Parts: sequence; structure tokens; C-alpha cells
Amino acid sequence: MGQDQRRTAVKERITRPSTPAGWRARMSHGLRGRRLVAAAVAVAVAAAVAIWAVIATSGPKPRVRHYLAFKACLLTDAQGVAGKQAAPVWAGMEEASLKTHAKVQNLPAFGPPTTANTQPYLRTLISQGCNVIVAVGTGPVASVIPEAQARPKTQFIVVGKATPAHNVTVVNPHSVDISTDISNGLTRQVHAN
Repeated sequence: MGQDQRRTAVKERITRPSTPAGWRARMSHGLRGRRLVAAAVAVAVAAAVAIWAVIATSGPKPRVRHYLAFKACLLTDAQGVAGKQAAPVWAGMEEASLKTHAKVQNLPAFGPPTTANTQPYLRTLISQGCNVIVAVGTGPVASVIPEAQARPKTQFIVVGKATPAHNVTVVNPHSVDISTDISNGLTRQVHAN
């Protein structure tokens, strides 16, 4: 047998086992490798799940705030709660909400500050079920008076010049601490309901 023939015979023995025992050994070696890979994947998945569970439960608990079925709404001019008159009023409303758990929201009336322009915005707040509507600014304040007469069950707080009525409370816009005045007024309204 020549050298080339020997190399070919050795190569065939290495690549092709000739006996059934050789085949079984080769197959079990391949399965053993697959089992190791499957076990490694299972360990990696279990570790990822464990890490996720620790991270998901270790963070701060979500803050849940239960609100009353009471809503106070602020109607402002086009500047919204950033306006000079509306900012302290909104701060007072938020303070009252923290104390009483009443819901608060705001709606700016865009356009000219007239009764005709702001009345649709006011009616939107009324249709949304606001228990108390706070009005700040020339247009919003002017639109409250005729609407308050037509809706005696809705309470109004007006920041500006207006005539008080049974459902209209007037707050002086030049008050030293308008935030506290609004907060106290809303707190009284919440406790009265």
C-alpha cells in the first residue's frame, strides 16, 4: 500500500466510522453538544427573567391618586394658566386639589376677550360637569354673569369685578394672597357637596 492510499484510508476512518458503535459514539457526541447549548440557553433565559423580576419590583411604586367625584374648572383668557392673573389662581386650585382630592382642569378661551367669544368655552366646561367654574380675565368674567343666572346649580368663582349672587363668589384680583383665597374657596365648595 502506497503512502497516498494510507492517507486516504486514515482519512476515511476519521470521517466515516465503519462500525455501528462508531456511529453511536459520533451521534452521542453531537447530541451532547446540542444538550449543552440547550442547557446554556435555558440558564441564560432564567437569569434574564430573574433580573427582570428584580428590576421590575425594586423601582418606586406607582403613585395612585383617588379623586372625588368633584371637578373644579378654570376658564382663562388666551394666555392660559401662564397669564399674569391666571397663574396664582391655578396654583390655588392645585393646592385645593391636593388638600381635597377634587379634580381640577383649565381651558383657555382663544380669540377676542368678549362675552360672545368666551361663552362657548364656558358652556364647554358646564357640559363637562364642572361643579365649580373659576373665571379669570375680562372675557371669561363677563360671560359668567348671564350663564350663572341660567344655571343656579353650578357654582362660579369670579376673579375680577362682578356682582355676587347665590351661586357667584367674587374674589378681588388685587388680593395679597389670591392663591390662598382660591384654595380656601374651593375647599369650602368641596366640603359643602
